[in-house]
Amino acid sequence: MIVKIDLNALIQRVVKRLITENSLPKNIKITDKTNLVGSGSSFDSVAIVEFTTSIESEISKKINKKFFIILNEYLNTKKITKN
Repeated sequence: MIVKIDLNALIQRVVKRLITENSLPKNIKITDKTNLVGSGSSFDSVAIVEFTTSIESEISKKINKKFFIILNEYLNTKKITKN
């Protein structure tokens, strides 16, 4: 069975809840260009954990099975160069 999820709406609901809980600043605007981690991010280390676990929980409820977000690398805005 295929379950359609409106990710933009889901993300906005999670962000709204995190703002209400004072985990994110009230003036934050989330777009597809928002840095979640690294320089320029509005998310501190606790907020990013709360955000990802909330997204996991919401998707798990929607699909009625466990869903995990796996970050294999720390995402950074700095360019990495090889020697």
